[in-house]
Amino acid sequence: MFQLINCQHLRSKKKEIKGIVLCIDEKGRGAEIAINAESPKINNQLTVTKSSGGYTMISNDDLINSGTGGGTFPGGCKFFGTCLITKKFTFFIDVSGSMGGQYSPGKTLMEEAKEQLIALIEAIPVNDDYYLNVYKYGNYATPVFPRPLSVTPSVKKQAKDFVAALSAGGWTNPFQGLSQGIQEEHVEQMIILSDGVTYDTGSCFHNSQTMKFADCFASYNEKIRNNDPSIPHYKTKPVNVDTISLKYDFCSGSNIPWTRLTMWNPIYGYFTFTINKVWLGELATKNNGQCRHIQ
Repeated sequence: MFQLINCQHLRSKKKEIKGIVLCIDEKGRGAEIAINAESPKINNQLTVTKSSGGYTMISNDDLINSGTGGGTFPGGCKFFGTCLITKKFTFFIDVSGSMGGQYSPGKTLMEEAKEQLIALIEAIPVNDDYYLNVYKYGNYATPVFPRPLSVTPSVKKQAKDFVAALSAGGWTNPFQGLSQGIQEEHVEQMIILSDGVTYDTGSCFHNSQTMKFADCFASYNEKIRNNDPSIPHYKTKPVNVDTISLKYDFCSGSNIPWTRLTMWNPIYGYFTFTINKVWLGELATKNNGQCRHIQ
């Protein structure tokens, strides 16, 4: 049975080469491939015999979370609907005190995050060039491994045990870990989960300027894209940054009740600052990623 494909309806860009049609999503992160079987009978549509698509063709959250057709492997979109789009990824999990709040009846945010991440780690293929690391961050950031490691049964077990032992307590201070993680050799995607407010400005690791960390990472990624000679040759791909905002919407800032906050930082001690209500949104949009709000 023939199917119809219309790139205009898919918010995609259409490219056609000798009967092969590519409908590329607007962010360039996925495509549907079609083979033209006969001359078009309807303007701007093609009758095709075969069509296959990546995760960007899926708009239904239930399908995304099911892992059918998304990510780089079956189950690659299980972590709150965020898809793994590379084989080299590092997770950053907020373990601040507010993660002990309720996610659903009888389950905390921390428990849900642990359950979903463990399920995703379990689904990662072994011995197939996948690289993994997981950071927890509260007052400080701590990784399970000193650097991303090739995924083996042993690595998966250590990562799952690390996640299973996470507990909520402390403040939200992710940027020490993010600044370390983005510089690693085997990382092409960082996935950051948080439910909290943080101070998002500080000394940028690669230029020592005081700036938003979202801009710090974006300028670092730009240097990679421009093949700056100061960047080692094996770090030639920019790192996509995807973010997940639990309960409060730090993607758009639409339901944030605070404007200023006093918190503790290992460098600054206690201090009061005006919060950035879209800090997770900026991290993602400035670094070729997506921010997902989960209520």
